[in-house]
Amino acid sequence: MKLQITFKNFEHTPALNEQISKKSEKLKKVFPNANLNVNWYCWTEKDTHYSELQVSGHQGPIIMAKAKADNLYKTFDLAIKKVTTQAVKKNEKKHEMRHPRRPHEHESLIA
Repeated sequence: MKLQITFKNFEHTPALNEQISKKSEKLKKVFPNANLNVNWYCWTEKDTHYSELQVSGHQGPIIMAKAKADNLYKTFDLAIKKVTTQAVKKNEKKHEMRHPRRPHEHESLIA
């Protein structure tokens, strides 16, 4: 996994880097065989913290999520949750396209 972290309007600290790396490891559960490019963009405006997460390198388009909260660490959790939700939905759609659901016998008898 290739991890790139960009900060705007505040200092980068080793603790933030470690926390982002730890949260990014959760993406391996959703994309087990992919060589991922993970880009984090973190910034602040007034008292609000923002994180934007972009995941690419898997089959398909880039998955993006943006989160805002009063605490920067909360934005990491929210962004990871949004990306994993999108990835699970995408995988389900891909699976449904390969294996379309067939109606059960009793459904065809009723109609």
